Amino acid sequence: MQLGEDLRTSAWIFFIGLCLFAVGTIRSLAARTKKPYLLWLLLLPLGPLAYGAWLLIRALTAAVLTQWKEVVLLIWGFLTIYLWVRGNIYKEDAERAQQMLADEVAIRNKRPSERIESS
Repeated sequence: MQLGEDLRTSAWIFFIGLCLFAVGTIRSLAARTKKPYLLWLLLLPLGPLAYGAWLLIRALTAAVLTQWKEVVLLIWGFLTIYLWVRGNIYKEDAERAQQMLADEVAIRNKRPSERIESS
């Protein structure tokens, strides 16, 4: 029975790829010939693509509902890494801004006569 499931899954993946190719071909043909009514042909491959998307969403939902602890830990890990990287970027930006401010203060303290003349 497993072989049948694998074959069906492989056939769906191939069929979805074929539909995506058809969408690209139809859009390209409509753009090249400047005939927008050809875009109505997009309705043919969009049906199987919508069904494939529904199957994928259904499978993901079932996986999340059965293994919710792993999903929560995975999200927590990704969020931790994201915030850590974001904090490092913020820290580097703050140090750069502090250095720029110190450089500007040093320049202004070095030449006070130019500041008075420009006013």
